[in-house]
Amino acid sequence: MLLGAVVVLATACGDDGPPEATPEQAEAIGSLIDAELTDNEQRCILEELIATEIAPEAILDGSITGDQDAELLAIAVSCVDDLASVPAFVQSVIDASAETGEPFTEEEAICVIGRMADDDPVTAAADCIESADPLTVDDYGDDPILDLLWDACDDGNNQACDELYRTAPLGSAYLEFAQTCAGRLPDSVGLRCFLDLG
Repeated sequence: MLLGAVVVLATACGDDGPPEATPEQAEAIGSLIDAELTDNEQRCILEELIATEIAPEAILDGSITGDQDAELLAIAVSCVDDLASVPAFVQSVIDASAETGEPFTEEEAICVIGRMADDDPVTAAADCIESADPLTVDDYGDDPILDLLWDACDDGNNQACDELYRTAPLGSAYLEFAQTCAGRLPDSVGLRCFLDLG
């Protein structure tokens, strides 16, 4: 009898595959993640789900609390490599963008999530928004104060170029114009006009 228990324990401890999920746990995990999971991702999520003691049935019928929902999102984000496959995370990005007054579409949110590893969130967002061309939004003529800085920068006032760069909206033609010091430093990273050109 003791030998049988040792064999079962050794088998359980030596198993490198993902723990076996009950049908309810597997379905709950499937509702949290919209992708094929690796063994490590599945193991991570299942272990964390078991540790939370949140009943899989509550996940499936939607009776979890707000705190439990946040806990499940944190588990998914910590265990899954492709965050765009976590519908709740995609929705959180959409909700966060809605607070700015311009909510992302689902496709834009997925694009932003995919680009955030390589770019800062602002650049990722500007590149992913379908409705806006970053080179034509907020162009010369849209803002009289920025237009004055543009004109002074264009006339060779490098301090005006730096000030325009500091105050121009992200993704605007104003910003691009100021970044290059009115074309005098095409490879500039911005805020270097006065320093580099005097």
